[in-house]
Amino acid sequence: MQHFAAKTHGDKSAEEVLKVYQEVAASDAKVSKKQAASNWSRPDLTERFEREKQQLAGIANRVSIQTPDPFINAALPALHIAADGVWDDRQSVFVHGGVAWRVPLLGWRVSYSGDILGLHERTRAHFDRYAARQNRSPVPDKLPAPEESAFLARNENALHSNGDMTQSHYDMNLVGVDAIFRHLLWTGDLEYARKIWPVIERHLAWERRLFRREFGPEKLPLYEAYCCIWASDSLAYNGGGATHSSAYNLYHNRMAARIARLIGKDPSPYEKEAVLIDRGMKQFLWLKDKGWFAEWKDVFGDQAVHPEAAAWTFYHAVDSEVPDPLEAWQMSRFVDTRLPHIPVRGSGVPEGCYQIATTSWMPWVWSLNNVVMGESAHTAHALWQSGDDDSAFRLFKGAILDSMYLGICPGNVGM
Repeated sequence: MQHFAAKTHGDKSAEEVLKVYQEVAASDAKVSKKQAASNWSRPDLTERFEREKQQLAGIANRVSIQTPDPFINAALPALHIAADGVWDDRQSVFVHGGVAWRVPLLGWRVSYSGDILGLHERTRAHFDRYAARQNRSPVPDKLPAPEESAFLARNENALHSNGDMTQSHYDMNLVGVDAIFRHLLWTGDLEYARKIWPVIERHLAWERRLFRREFGPEKLPLYEAYCCIWASDSLAYNGGGATHSSAYNLYHNRMAARIARLIGKDPSPYEKEAVLIDRGMKQFLWLKDKGWFAEWKDVFGDQAVHPEAAAWTFYHAVDSEVPDPLEAWQMSRFVDTRLPHIPVRGSGVPEGCYQIATTSWMPWVWSLNNVVMGESAHTAHALWQSGDDDSAFRLFKGAILDSMYLGICPGNVGM
């Protein structure tokens, strides 16, 4: 996944970077340009400006909060504007970024924003767009061999097979489907669940076919991680089973079983797979002597387990309801003691606010050991879920202050 590094390392030419944009946006509909501003009269501009101000205020105040913290209260309207800014109503899709990378990509955290703001129709429209593109070609009898042109590092023919929804660099089915499961929980929309069920079935079969790995004499499954977290750009597990992707699949099979029951389908295949994944994670990835899940387990050689986990390993395991309450609390101690903490300091900043680096891994590589608001906020959310309220608040407050108040652009939602 070297294309992302081109954005920061300067080792790619502008032409090579442009090819990535063209690839991920290749299937998008062309949109017509709006009327040129030069054709507007002065009264038009006055009227438009007032109308836009009112619209902006409506978006900013769609959901309001009242807390003892004025910085968090003020952050929410900016977050509403940011969430609205990544929605493209001409294409009915959430785009990857509000400014840079403003192209449609399935499976990034922006796709959750519609439900959070009560705009459920946006979430459905976004997912419907990709569901309509889902590959429905016959399932191959066996997986094709990896591509020699990519030094056996990629296998586009296997990825772009029955169940895939993107046919681009970012085959992020897993996160896209997670957003739709959460959407069904938000809305309880069984009619939509029936409509989207075949898409979910094909996706889960795609996951099993491509990423399911078996370990031990009982052949318990763990799932290899491919393109399902922000750090995927520079991260691979060489066929091994990772905690965060296994957690996603555990949660999704549980949800599929729950939905199947509600819409009159057979839940048993999904219930069985969920039980097996849960056993596999507890047997092969849970580190009893440490109290947290390992990052992943190798599939080759000694099948070593790698104990120094990442932030995403913590928050996805908790988000996907893998640990019990005691295990989740134990995992929160991993965040407090093993992940690097970066103090947030400045005039008027309370003592104890901080951000985290996503891993302790060295040497530094793009996306593997970064300090970003999205990762800190997601980790704070999981700390709250785990009962570590103090650490959660100090991390969340640090991320908010660092991104939105202490930078060169007040109110900016960085990452």
